[in-house]
Amino acid sequence: MGLHTCFLFLGKLLKPKLMKNQNIYVLFTIIALFCFGIPAESQNSKWSLKVDYGIQKSFTVLDNNAYAEKEYDFFNRKNEIGNQTGINAEYQISDDGFVGGGFSCVANYATHSFSSATINIDDLRIKHLSTFFQLYYKRGLFQSKALFIQMGMTLLKEKEQKLTIRNNSISFLKEAYTITPGILLGLEYYFVKKNSFEMGVSSKVYWQIFDGYLDNISLSPVVKYYF
Repeated sequence: MGLHTCFLFLGKLLKPKLMKNQNIYVLFTIIALFCFGIPAESQNSKWSLKVDYGIQKSFTVLDNNAYAEKEYDFFNRKNEIGNQTGINAEYQISDDGFVGGGFSCVANYATHSFSSATINIDDLRIKHLSTFFQLYYKRGLFQSKALFIQMGMTLLKEKEQKLTIRNNSISFLKEAYTITPGILLGLEYYFVKKNSFEMGVSSKVYWQIFDGYLDNISLSPVVKYYF
């Protein structure tokens, strides 16, 4: 079975699930375009665009959940496993070295219900959003053009929704937090190269400098296009 046939088969198989999540559907469409819709080009260009979408674990949300449980405020709990989307541009400065920049958006959600004599909440969805703006340097490992290590600096912008019920009254809050500097560490491995694109997997770790703790870790398929 050829690569094109595999994509068509996966598209038919996953279509019902993909339509439930627009971000996944958009990424799948981009991959298909990169594979079959873009004319062949040489990889002589030093500029490239990289898109990744996958899963992540937020340790900030995990800590917030522990605090909410301690305060008996379960409406502030969110799933520590969520999704992440990254878009970055890169410039090749040497045979195996790149500099890049862009952002990664991570989202953690939870759905809560509550019923009392005066209040009724049915499947209310709340979220915790984090955006990491990043600049980084990437270099190949072991003289390999497939495996890369990534190191850089980030600025974190967080937004959070909170729902609190006290004395038969309900409060729905949206909070934005101070921008926080951090460190990015990552690994990338590319296992498909065709024309002007590469496809692989990416793992990223974000560490907050001032607070001194691990913030987020992610794992994603990644598509890179040279233009």
